[in-house]
Amino acid sequence: MSGFSSAKANTEFELKFTAPASLLLGVAEPIANKTAVYVQLGANLAAARRAIENLSGEDAHNPGPGGALADDVWTEAIATMTKLWDHHNPQEVVPGPEPSSQGLRKQWNNNVKKSYEAAFAAMTRGAAADRAAAATMAAPPGLPRPMAANIGTPGKIGATEEVDAIDIMLGRMGDNQAPLAQDGSQDGLLRLTGNGQGAVAICATAVPPELVQKCHRLVAVGVPPLRKKRQGAILASMMLGSKNTFSDWVDMYEHKLKMTGHLLREAQTIGRALDLDVHQLGPGYLGTDGAEILLRRLLCLVTAAKHGGNFKIASKFEELPADDAISEIPEDLLTEVYTRIKLEEKLEGYRNK
Repeated sequence: MSGFSSAKANTEFELKFTAPASLLLGVAEPIANKTAVYVQLGANLAAARRAIENLSGEDAHNPGPGGALADDVWTEAIATMTKLWDHHNPQEVVPGPEPSSQGLRKQWNNNVKKSYEAAFAAMTRGAAADRAAAATMAAPPGLPRPMAANIGTPGKIGATEEVDAIDIMLGRMGDNQAPLAQDGSQDGLLRLTGNGQGAVAICATAVPPELVQKCHRLVAVGVPPLRKKRQGAILASMMLGSKNTFSDWVDMYEHKLKMTGHLLREAQTIGRALDLDVHQLGPGYLGTDGAEILLRRLLCLVTAAKHGGNFKIASKFEELPADDAISEIPEDLLTEVYTRIKLEEKLEGYRNK
């Protein structure tokens, strides 16, 4: 049992830090990505401190005269990690031609503490941003926030003509939109939340340490970047401007366009996924690459339904994996090259006259 002054504080520390740390260190195979382990330990400790900090009344921890919660949390973390290291004796992979391993170094005061302080600061900023965002909501409880502008004619107040939101979105696809800030963690274990300035663990339940190691290449090396200009924020804003959730937006077009079959099922699945991601990770998720792909695909499905299931036009909105060498080239560069070629052809035609 941890050494906090209340049973609830001890329970929170056990659940948020001790138990996940034991899973993380108690693996049979040597750890290939030790940095990810240190970062995750720091993030878990930040979550534990945040949970203890939010306790009140008899459940709150009393640091004692001259004490501070931050100091008590770190002292308890050192004691806990010492016991876990002695119990599990975690090993790390030693690079070299021959497979070998050695004891995982106790880089607590450097790597773990640095990650812990950064994660806690990010959580604090995210909580403050969420409170500020909640304070701006002017609608009565249980009712959607009033729309600030007419969705049918942007910038024109009082328009009464009924328009199709799909047509509006397709017309807005070329608008310039300032990209959202991307301040996620380098290790890939944290993601944006709140107004995009905070960070939370990417999933609500712990994943096996073996899976963390298997994700090493995705985290450390990454994948090819988006080829298309970001339009996710525009699409999400338009969808949520007409309905409260992405699932409701899909339901609206299910009835309007008589969507059925695989088109409807996939659209409903994407809508449900977007709703859950925003709920768990915050509005900042809508500025991520993954959300960009899902939002574009959702627009593609509804557009295809509007054209009788034909994807000839709808597929142009998607962000798909590369099919050939040209598909690897960013669209902005392709447009620049195409424009230059057409200009050179015109100039060559003038010279030959």
